[in-house]
Order: sequence, then structure tokens, then C-alpha cells
Amino acid sequence: MSGTQSHLEIRRKRSEKTEGIRKRILEESVKLFLEQGYEKTTTRQILQRVGILNGSLYNIYRSKEEIFSDIIMIALAEVAHQAPETDPDYEWSDRLSYVLCMELYISERSPRIAELLSLISQKRAIRDRISDTVMTWHETSEFKDADHPLMILDALTGVNSAFIHRMVSDPEKVDSRKAMEIVVRLVDSLLEHERRDVSAVVDRMERHMSEQSVSICGILII
Repeated sequence: MSGTQSHLEIRRKRSEKTEGIRKRILEESVKLFLEQGYEKTTTRQILQRVGILNGSLYNIYRSKEEIFSDIIMIALAEVAHQAPETDPDYEWSDRLSYVLCMELYISERSPRIAELLSLISQKRAIRDRISDTVMTWHETSEFKDADHPLMILDALTGVNSAFIHRMVSDPEKVDSRKAMEIVVRLVDSLLEHERRDVSAVVDRMERHMSEQSVSICGILII
């Protein structure tokens, strides 16, 4: 093996090792966040669970918030991937509605998830990262051509955040089914769609959701 080949092989192995540690950090962080919440979880606890030194963690993640941000983005991608096929005329609006409604569906069934999702509105860097990702999902979609798409997205995520906050603070006052219908109507209104039967759309989404197992970073949550 030449010197160049040997160097490349060393770099490859180091990269694989780093990715393996990153995966373990995310998995153990999800477990800790679900067990005791975000605020009570410390980087020291994450280090102990993963079995690495402080320097190894900070070579990959600079803070607990960066870890949380990656977890949220992975969860977002997994939920979007699970979205059912839709009427082509409503593909983007239904896919966006599904992601928002899945947040409500999971939050109703897991107070801890509701608590974690409620933190997103308080963390600007994560909100911006979500917005950037959603905006690039369908660059040629109707959403790109809508007036002020970022403002529309902010409005939709703001409504969802308000529902989730209420689920955390006063869960008995939130009917997730009604909340889903409001979200779907709002998506269509902001995208200037003439909506089909909203109740039927939410029925179909709920049936699909009930048939899915939802995991984050390999950790089953519902």
C-alpha cells in the first residue's frame, strides 16, 4: 500500500469512527431526553451513556442544543418520508399538513415528546434550520411561488407551537383532532387552495399515522 493509500485508509477509518460516535451520541441523547427531559439532561450524562471523554463529544457537537437540533432534523426527515401519497394537486400542501399534524398526533400520545417539541419555538437556530429544510424540499412546488413563503411557514409553525404548548400546560383543553383540522384548513387557506372535505383528509392522515411506528435516531417513541 502506497503512502497516499495508507493516508486515505486512515482518514476513512477515522471518519467511520466519528460517525459511529455521532450515532451513539444521538441515540443516547434521545433516550435521556425521553427519560428525564431536555433541561434535566446534561452533557456529562450523555458522555457517561456513550462512554467517551469530554473532548470526543466536543469534537463532534459543541453543545447540547446542537445535539437536540440534529435530533429534530432527523425526526423531521423521518416523518416527511412516512407521509402517504396524495392527490397531485395537493401534494405539497398535504405533505406539509401531514408533518404538522404528526407533531400534534405524537404530542397527544407522549407528554415528553410534546414537552420537547414545545422547546423548538424558543430556539431560533433550530427554527431557522427547519425553515431552510422545508423551503428546499419542494423548490419547484407551489409553495416556492407563494407570496412570502417564509411568513406562511412561520404562521403555520406558530399555530402548531401554540397547540403543543397548550398540550403541555393544559392537555385536557386541546382536542388534537380539531387542532389537525384547523391546521389543514390553514395550510390550504394560506396556499389559496379550495379544500376538499377536511374531515376526510384528517381521517386518512390519522389512519396512516396509526399504522406507522415512529422512531427517532433508531429509538422507538410510539
